[in-house]
Amino acid sequence: MLRWMALATAIVVAAAVLALDHFYGPLSWVTIAAAIGGFGGTAMMTAALMGLVFLSSGTGHDERVKDID
Repeated sequence: MLRWMALATAIVVAAAVLALDHFYGPLSWVTIAAAIGGFGGTAMMTAALMGLVFLSSGTGHDERVKDID
């Protein structure tokens, strides 16, 4: 599963860099690095947060909120 997410992220990042290059012309290495960090970081953060949501729900932590009273 992790391989598929990494592959999907790599494809999205490559497509975004190519789209930026197409619309704005030749990019400097700083712009490419920023795009990779921004798009890749966003995709990985989204995957990590979704994993935590499923982990929290699957282990019963969400139901324990009702037991505070």
